[in-house]
Amino acid sequence: MKVISLITVNILWFNILIYSITLDSSVKVIKPSSVIEAKANVMDMVINDNRIYIATDKGIIEIFNLKNNKKLYEIKLAKVKNYYNEFYSPKIYSLDVLDNKILIISEGSLGNRDISIYDNNTLNKVKINSDFMTSKARFINENQIFLALMSNDIILYNTNENKVMYKKHLSNSIFTDFKLYKNKVALTNESGNIILINVENGKIIKKFTNVNVDKVNKIDFIANYIVTGGHDRRFYIINLMNNKIKRENANFIVYAVSISPKLNYTAFSYNEENDILIINLHNGKKLYKLSGHYSPPNNIIFIDETTIISSADNSKILIWRFK
Repeated sequence: MKVISLITVNILWFNILIYSITLDSSVKVIKPSSVIEAKANVMDMVINDNRIYIATDKGIIEIFNLKNNKKLYEIKLAKVKNYYNEFYSPKIYSLDVLDNKILIISEGSLGNRDISIYDNNTLNKVKINSDFMTSKARFINENQIFLALMSNDIILYNTNENKVMYKKHLSNSIFTDFKLYKNKVALTNESGNIILINVENGKIIKKFTNVNVDKVNKIDFIANYIVTGGHDRRFYIINLMNNKIKRENANFIVYAVSISPKLNYTAFSYNEENDILIINLHNGKKLYKLSGHYSPPNNIIFIDETTIISSADNSKILIWRFK
């Protein structure tokens, strides 16, 4: 790995270490070990209890057993209506799973967004303002969900009491992604800013300005590490323990990022060939190139320290074993 330069930038109190993306012969090329075929293009996916839950752009949620890749069941949402009184299958933008409940953000009729919880074979809409253009939602606990709106507002909502606990506007930039870790959430937007927030009260813990200089597509956050990837072809690793930031200059727009559960590795999409690069989270050493996608990856999830599952803008979910 070649270090291009070490520069000091006034982004809060952080130093940024910049690396180049140059792969040598020590980087092992990995092909998918198996493929799961969904019924439509994959929008989102989550892993829970050895199952993968797949959200598609045709109103279908498919659930597969990760041990044998066999399909267990599917959930099909009702069609919605557009302004021309035509009915069509809704896109499903976001999924989350808690015990036997599935939290769903999907297209609603007449340009709205529906927030629903699937439980005991029943789909129940959350009683919240239908004008909210919710982009992503996650369970906090059995009675609370955290919502991020396209307008970059965040909401903590109590589903048991049908009550907004707080609603806060973060900035005028359009929201792009967030990742929860315990009682904190790391959020990002089209300006490239990253905000770390206390979920319980919505208060800002830290704010990182001008890290990515364009739209951030994905963020991941585990323990004391945040990673981001954006339209500026930059991948960042933020270490919250020593206040250092490392930057990798990718060869293409970075559409997806991920951190491994035990904090050994991080992965990101990095070139026009739709490959995924796995590097050491701590020293940046380039280890594996995952090759097999035919369109840009939009989701990367480490199942463990040896297995990754990823999707792209099509119906195929690829599973990779890199050790």
